[in-house]
Amino acid sequence: MTIAIAQMRVALADPRKNKQQMLELIQRARIAGAETIIFPEFALCGYLADELVNDEGLIADCAAAAQAIAAAAADIQVIFGNLHRENGVTESRIFLAVNSQLAAVPALGAANYFASTILPAPAISSTQTISLPIDGKERKVLLLLGDWREQPLPDTDAELAIALSPQPLIIGDAKAPLPQTKLPVIQMGSIGLVSLGKANYLFAGCSSFYNADQQVIAAGAAFAEGLYLWHINGGECIAAPTGDALLADALVAGAGEFCASINASRAVIGISGGIDSALAACVYRQALGADNVYLISMPSRFNSTATKSLAQGMAEGLGLNFMTMPIEAGLALFYDSFAEDAFTAPGEKKTYVQLTDSVKENVMARERARILAAAAAGLGAIFTCNGNKAELSVGYATFYGDLAGAFAAQADLWKYQVYAASHHFQGLFPDAPLDQIAAIRPSAELSPNQDVTKGLGDPLIYAYHDYLLKSWVEGGQTPADTLLAYRNGRLEEEIGCAPGLVRQLFADAASLIADIEYWWRMYRVVGTAKRIQAPPLLALSVKPFGEPTPQVQGAYYFDERFMQLKKELLG
Repeated sequence: MTIAIAQMRVALADPRKNKQQMLELIQRARIAGAETIIFPEFALCGYLADELVNDEGLIADCAAAAQAIAAAAADIQVIFGNLHRENGVTESRIFLAVNSQLAAVPALGAANYFASTILPAPAISSTQTISLPIDGKERKVLLLLGDWREQPLPDTDAELAIALSPQPLIIGDAKAPLPQTKLPVIQMGSIGLVSLGKANYLFAGCSSFYNADQQVIAAGAAFAEGLYLWHINGGECIAAPTGDALLADALVAGAGEFCASINASRAVIGISGGIDSALAACVYRQALGADNVYLISMPSRFNSTATKSLAQGMAEGLGLNFMTMPIEAGLALFYDSFAEDAFTAPGEKKTYVQLTDSVKENVMARERARILAAAAAGLGAIFTCNGNKAELSVGYATFYGDLAGAFAAQADLWKYQVYAASHHFQGLFPDAPLDQIAAIRPSAELSPNQDVTKGLGDPLIYAYHDYLLKSWVEGGQTPADTLLAYRNGRLEEEIGCAPGLVRQLFADAASLIADIEYWWRMYRVVGTAKRIQAPPLLALSVKPFGEPTPQVQGAYYFDERFMQLKKELLG
């Protein structure tokens, strides 16, 4: 006799669908001889982060669905989480269904990963255990809600802890489930996206059973539903992807989950011959199928023959629909209109709009977005935003141009992660020129100053700025911290870039300081303004842009510590 772990895809705000899925899993567990089946927190409604959490109709339907689950628990015990409203307060509660009866049971609550956005810790908060039959014996079990990965458990006489709150996938996160404890732990997993507005967190499955020494003795699959039958001493460990494979699979799963959530089955991608759009083509091909992905190359006179050829090579190597639509003719008409027409003020004074070269760069980016939007509408598809986190940090993107799109699957990836995921896909698609594209300096190709044939391109030196920006965005560092590390000869070590790179890029302290000041202002001012209007993104880091982190436009500051260090270094 075993315990059954239900790693399910929880449909958001759909208790009817979730109830039916739970009933089917209960029946499968019963046939397999399980004594107890465990479902995750909010199994009947999903993680709600908006006004639906207080919707009386939804709460009533969740309660009725819970009674249907109880009715099915005649010869098996069922543990699951559900919404509960009492005295005007909505809470997360854990319920035990046994002998066709339903009762709330005690659970120990911690702060959840999503802080105050998702329902806080439950009102029932106790170290009291419940008794569950596992492997033919009544076991004292402690039920947990929230994120316990950095918290030790209080003293308890439990034989087993079950953490019912699935944790989102964070790339590079290797926290133990319950540090400083010698208690076996089952960590429940589920499948799907949790949307907090702009930030969309991915639940990747991987339910895990840890022994008292925190070693994994049983595990479920990644990115897939499953019913697992585990004994108190362990069970099957299904190998999960790691490293670049995990990153690539997460992008595919996240894009697929988002598209499914909005009933989108097709995607249009602007393919430039650069690495960001090449990665997007791989991701959506895997998420939606080759027949449902449409690539459009939109070259101007500034696009090189090499990148135009690589764009077409990606379509051929991936077996995707492809179209070339040059933008020069449309731009010429646009420019002529501004040259011929003018604003007229009282007194017949005329004002002509001056389209400088920098303005024209943005016009080109918006022209491409206009084409993508039209193609997507005509195909009943979405079009994608392919920007990365470095670009989003400092606003290196065009309003309503390359910043536009339905979903930004790669917006929480630094450029080095884009390269890593692309290299993984190169192994899957050997005919696609991903490694060739990666060898070219990234460039928007919007002016002669971005000519890739001359080694020119983006103003960001990703091998350095990726790590500098990451230290600010995710590490909580400030320009003063950066400058102190530089003064102490530890900047490369502290931010994680290649040794010797800082000396190679900056001739002296003055040039480094100028670079820090420029990008800090861009991060705090221009970048903030653009992030506010950016599309929803797939969250894969400890600090993605978007909710729950507020974005305050126009605020930047260099503290006194920075000013003193600057004065010292500049003599």
